[in-house]
Amino acid sequence: LFLAASKVGLEGKAIGLDMSADMIKRARANAAGRGLFPPNVCFVQCSLTDTLPIESNSIDCVLSNCVINLLPQSGKNHIFKEIYRVLKPGGRLVLDDILAKVELPSLIRDNVKHYISCIGGAIQMHEYNELMKSAGFKDSVFVDSLADLNVFL
Repeated sequence: LFLAASKVGLEGKAIGLDMSADMIKRARANAAGRGLFPPNVCFVQCSLTDTLPIESNSIDCVLSNCVINLLPQSGKNHIFKEIYRVLKPGGRLVLDDILAKVELPSLIRDNVKHYISCIGGAIQMHEYNELMKSAGFKDSVFVDSLADLNVFL
């Protein structure tokens, strides 16, 4: 968020979302330490499985770093629809996440330990593409870093 805030400058606005009140408090303190204050930088506590508290067609770019894999499948469907809703026409989604090479076995997918370590919720690239298309996204470009974590990811 801090890099985005530096790019939008005083005319723009960077919004950070987190479900944890403690993380919001920490983010606000970190922002203040960098001289970043509302209205140019703000932090909102919300769940990504609920309607985002952001006006429709109001955002130029959504940045997401290793978040989608933490959501249940229904949450993944929901958040892509919400992102599409809040983006302005022609807006962009920049998403960095862990992808699965193959469908994960239930032993991994259903294990809480693997889920909270960002592995259990990983899906394959074609699944991301399907989720994005069903939400309304067009002209998606996927870049594979070709970095392998293990046999599944």
